[in-house]
Amino acid sequence: TLALLGILKFAWTLSAVWKYGLFKFRSDLTRTYLILSAPLILNLLVGNITVLFDHWLVNWWYQDEAVFAVFRYGAREFPLVQSLVSALGVALIPRLAEDETGGLQDMKSMTRKLGNVLFPFTIVLVFLSKPLFPLVFNPDFGKSAFIFNVYLLMISSRLWLPNSILLAKGATKIIFRIGLLELGTKVLLGLLLLWAGGLTGLAWSAVLAYWVEKIGLAWYLRAHAGISLHQWLDVRWFLRWNVGLVCAYLGSLYFF
Repeated sequence: TLALLGILKFAWTLSAVWKYGLFKFRSDLTRTYLILSAPLILNLLVGNITVLFDHWLVNWWYQDEAVFAVFRYGAREFPLVQSLVSALGVALIPRLAEDETGGLQDMKSMTRKLGNVLFPFTIVLVFLSKPLFPLVFNPDFGKSAFIFNVYLLMISSRLWLPNSILLAKGATKIIFRIGLLELGTKVLLGLLLLWAGGLTGLAWSAVLAYWVEKIGLAWYLRAHAGISLHQWLDVRWFLRWNVGLVCAYLGSLYFF
């Protein structure tokens, strides 16, 4: 459905341009767009490599299709969290570009509102995943729930949106550079934690590597743009919810 809507939107835009626009090649605009977009395209490629690396590593390490299936079904974030947070980040970019101070306040407020919905939902899902996985898939995938619960913890770093601030400023190169740092961290932690903790350890490497990216971008904003964490995130609110989330995760390990 989304793909069909995208095609229809593109077709309508193309028809409007054909009817009202003037086709003319602008080398200056092309160069500007390439300078801004190339780092983002490369960063997207790096992100896909990170995901593929985990799948390759599990296959190489275990050489067992059953183990790979357990990891594949568990190694995923809850789609609702990723979609809603991504949509919020994109929606905030024009607001930040127009009025940075007001945009930062909006980011803090809207992140808090969205988190007040997503954090409780995630905490409940942490406890329900173990009994639900065998029902939704089959009993062989019960162990996938432990991996899934680790990936649920990524909601915390997802709700950090320094990327939107940097995109509003046109600072796309630093996003790519920090993305490379994330990839390097993921490879090193993936090898180390897979050896030390198995599939759950590999899942933790993804969570930690993503934090490296978000902390790196937040540090850049503080050091080079003078924008502190408190300006775009309600830190006390964030810490309270994360204490609850960590307690829920530890509690799920105790019960299951």
